[in-house]
Amino acid sequence: MNYKLLLFGFLSLGFARISAQTFPLQVKEEKLTYVTDERGNRILDYSSCGYRNSEHPIPDVANAVFVSWKPGDNSSRIQRAIDYVSSLALDKNGFRGAVLLDKGTFELNESLRISVSGVVLRGSDREQTVLLKKGVDRGALLYIEGRNDLAVTDTLDVLTSYVPVNTCTFQVTNNVQLVSGELVRIVRPSTKEWIASVGCDIFGGGISALGWKEGEMDLVWDRSVSKADGNQLTLDAPLTMALDNKWGTVKVLRYNWPGRIAEAGLENLTLASDYDKKYPKDEDHCWTGVSIENAENCWVRRVNFKHFAGSAVIVQ
Repeated sequence: MNYKLLLFGFLSLGFARISAQTFPLQVKEEKLTYVTDERGNRILDYSSCGYRNSEHPIPDVANAVFVSWKPGDNSSRIQRAIDYVSSLALDKNGFRGAVLLDKGTFELNESLRISVSGVVLRGSDREQTVLLKKGVDRGALLYIEGRNDLAVTDTLDVLTSYVPVNTCTFQVTNNVQLVSGELVRIVRPSTKEWIASVGCDIFGGGISALGWKEGEMDLVWDRSVSKADGNQLTLDAPLTMALDNKWGTVKVLRYNWPGRIAEAGLENLTLASDYDKKYPKDEDHCWTGVSIENAENCWVRRVNFKHFAGSAVIVQ
């Protein structure tokens, strides 16, 4: 990590607040020291971002099937290979296997889908294995998506009146016994009062119809319980925004999500979209390289993206 660049960016924030003489972080004896404000907020610790909270490297899943190059539409050929690997049993680490694609440009008239855990789509060469999406639909080339069948089993209220940014511990209602390792969702509501407090109830010109509406911008964090001591709950990673109960009661949801998939990935190839070469502003073609939804602990690595009208990767 380039700490000099990081430091410059954060100290710039401090200089912008020169009247308060407060700096978000300082360097002492070549170590970063974080500074909290009067309410306990500090710059967020992002070290838990990434695959499996950055506690494990992305795995190298063994190849299970090879797809050779052929001219013409390869959508059904590659999808059959994905479906075959999807039918294999999970190993002890939660993987089924990888589909290895030959070198060459594989034309696709239809999108590809990975819809179960433990499946990887891999190219033989990052530059020479190309998936080229044809057609005028505005979807994604590859969907890594499970089922949206999340079911909430219990709801707890956050009792701590104010939880600062980068805090992992707070108190909840004590009517159930949470256990270490349990997955929970923290939901911070977007109430009418909060929207007004940040000036987003009206978007310019006094026209309230364009402003945010109550419930439109709820924030949801997926976390694991690191420790539960009575009604005091400690999460495995901090939240990205302070929780202030004056803007509405924050909820902790216990849930089951059998259809969510994991340990799926895309790697070592190029994704590209066809487009109208005579019309540079053409948007009637594939918009997204990879769409990931109803999934966890998945990855996209060593992948090039070319000519998509929207995004390389969308994490829904």
